[in-house]
Amino acid sequence: MEISLHMEPALPEPLGDLTPRQRELLELVAAGKTQSKVLAQHTGLAPGSVDAFLMQAAKILGVRGRKVAGQRYRELLENSEHLSECINTGVDVNACPVLSDPASAGWRPLRTVINFLKGPPLGGEEHSLRWDRITLEILRVAVIAMVSLTTLVLFVLGFFRTFG
Repeated sequence: MEISLHMEPALPEPLGDLTPRQRELLELVAAGKTQSKVLAQHTGLAPGSVDAFLMQAAKILGVRGRKVAGQRYRELLENSEHLSECINTGVDVNACPVLSDPASAGWRPLRTVINFLKGPPLGGEEHSLRWDRITLEILRVAVIAMVSLTTLVLFVLGFFRTFG
């Protein structure tokens, strides 16, 4: 009996949170197969199960939609491979192009604000949120409405002062 000590390298977040089935489906989506029936034929799953797996995978990856999730999955996978190359070659991890990319690091707060302003997803999924999450979603919509209303009022007042 021979025991293998070879271990697979751990995937970085959020790739490590994906199940093997979600990763399989995301690979197919990234390869251009996006229809549930086609994915179901390739994997032996029901189309509804394909939809559920991909919706959960998109949530884990922090994106909306299966096409974007497939693209994001590929990007994260490529970045993790580049990062492991940096580690294996002895390059300083902080100098690794994946981590020192200013486009990804500097825009994180802006992405957070944009994701907040997008509002809750509309339709297409079961609403099984806890009461605290529902309250946060209601507050998010209220904030978006107040900002929109305030902007509209200021615009109209400025218009009348200018041309009134």
